[in-house]
Formats: sequence, C-alpha cells, structure tokens
Amino acid sequence: MKKSNWQLTQYLSLYVGFIQLVHFTLLCVSGYHYIKYNTIELLAPPPAQGWSQQAIYFLLGCGIIDAILVLFTLYFVYMYLFLGVLKRTLGITLFSGSTITALIFGIGTLPSGAWSFHPLSYWIMVGLFVPFIVLLFKIWRSE
Repeated sequence: MKKSNWQLTQYLSLYVGFIQLVHFTLLCVSGYHYIKYNTIELLAPPPAQGWSQQAIYFLLGCGIIDAILVLFTLYFVYMYLFLGVLKRTLGITLFSGSTITALIFGIGTLPSGAWSFHPLSYWIMVGLFVPFIVLLFKIWRSE
C-alpha cells in the first residue's frame, strides 16, 4: 500500500474507531433509557406521533446488531492501528455489514416520518457514516 493510501486508511480507521466508540456509548445509554422509560429517542429521534411498538422492536434489533458490529469494529481498528495488522476479510465483512444495517435502518425509519420531523439529526448520521463507506472501499482495494 502506498504511503498516502496507508495514511488515509489510518486516519479513516481512527475516525471510524472514535465514531464507533461514541456510537457504542450512545447505544448503551439508549438501551438504559429504553429499560427505564420504555422509549427510544436518543439515537433514533421519533416521528411526531412517536414510535409504534413494532418500530421499537425493529430499532432494538438494529441496536443489538449495531452493538455487535461496533465491538468487532473496535477490535479491527485496534489490530490495524496498534498492531499494524490489516485483517482485510474482517474489515470487508464488518463495513459491509455496517453499510447494510445503516441502509436497513434508513429504509425502516424513513416511512415513519422521522426523517422529515428531525431532518438534521438523520442527515448528520448519514454524513458521519460516509467515511465508513470510503474505508470499506480502501480495504477492498488493498492487497
């Protein structure tokens, strides 16, 4: 890997690791909030009428899958940044999985009206996720 590509991959990995650490913390806080108050609002701002029970189950499922992906992603980032080992297959699997779950989350929340009720929140999530896709392609193209 050329030095400039290697540096970009390092910066993207650092960014992804930081975002995933914040994401995991917010998933835990959101889970605690759900257990205590039986509502989901932190990571998925609700539409005007609130989340239906079916949507809550959908969001909980997304959150559990996200938490698992986050933990493996943190392992991937640790291996790459601190040990210099690029686990290509793991990276492709994780970032493909994250992309798919992000699409499922978007497709699942869009019809509810949550995106039009909280456009800034949801578009910030999209913006924060773009480097994940860039990193996926960088890893995909690595040797």
